[in-house]
Formats: sequence, structure tokens, C-alpha cells
Amino acid sequence: MKNVVLVLCFATLANVCAAQSRLGYIDTVSAERPFYYHYIVAGLGSGLGHMLPNMEIKGHTLTYKISQNSYWGKPDKVPDTIFIGQVPSFVIDSIVSLVKGVQDSDYFDSNPLVMSGVFNDLKIAVGLDTVEYELMNTTNELTQRTLEMLNPYLPADLKWENSRELIKEEQDAWKQLLADEVNDSIPPKKKSHKKQKPYQWK
Repeated sequence: MKNVVLVLCFATLANVCAAQSRLGYIDTVSAERPFYYHYIVAGLGSGLGHMLPNMEIKGHTLTYKISQNSYWGKPDKVPDTIFIGQVPSFVIDSIVSLVKGVQDSDYFDSNPLVMSGVFNDLKIAVGLDTVEYELMNTTNELTQRTLEMLNPYLPADLKWENSRELIKEEQDAWKQLLADEVNDSIPPKKKSHKKQKPYQWK
């Protein structure tokens, strides 16, 4: 009987710990719910397999690598660690505040008029709860703001550039597609033909 009670106690404790580590939405960082950040740039089309940035933060430690983030089958190039640094707590808290309360889920955006280019992927996690932004040939405001927050803790040659023009390009692309769809759905106007009088023989 004691063994049964002990098993039940462990099961209850495991359920409590699971509830603490997974709330279903992003919440405050704690010892039980550590911070994790991962941002990669992956080549598409002719850029497939290229070595591109891969930035990861575990706790307070930032690691910046150049790695093969897209490939067929499996990667055939060795990642190169370029920089390791520390990110202060107030910056981590600021990043978390951007997604605090956001449902644990994935979000996808793309520029439909660009078939090649790059794929940007951002993951922000607190404990097991993760928000992921998959961005094909575009970016979003949240991603840009987090990169700007991290720039002061990167060397000058690794700082991220402002890519907000990609947001406008994506918006313009969708407007163009919508306009084309509307135009295609409008039936062509029928040409009016005037009835000609029959030719009168003189």
C-alpha cells in the first residue's frame, strides 16, 4: 500500500511540475521556466545549403554561429561559432514582454511573389511554451525589435540590419495578387456592334 501511495505522490508531483513548466502561453521567466531564443536565416532556391547566421540564447548566453540552415537530406558543412556573449536580464525581460500572453503556437508569413530568397525562423520560449515565427522572404515588426534589442551585445560586424522594407514588399505583393484575382474574376465587357443597314443596290 505504501508503494501505491508513493507512486501516486510522484505522479501528482510530476503533474504539478508539468503545469508549472507549460502554461500554454508565454509568461514570466523563472528558474523552472528558463528563457530560450533562436533565430536563423536559411537559404532557399539557389541559396540552399549556404552557410548563414544562426543565433541562439540559452538563459543569458548568446551564441552566434554561421551554419548550414537549409540542405537536402542532411548538412554536409560544419558550423562555425563566431561569437559567444552574455545578454542582461532586462533585455531578456523586454523580449519576453513582446510575446507575453501570446498563445503557444506557430505563425507564418511570406512574400508570395518571391520563390527563392531566404527563410527566417524565430523561436522564443519560456519553459516549454514556444512562439515560432516562420518568415519566408519577409520579416515582421516583432522580429526586428528583438534583433535591435540584441544588437548592442553583438560585435559591429555581426549587428543585424533593419529589414523592415521587406514588410512593405510583402504587403504590396499580397495587394497585387488580390487586385489580379479581382480583375480576373470580372467578366470582359461585351463589345457592342451597331447594326449596319443592308447595302442598297442603286
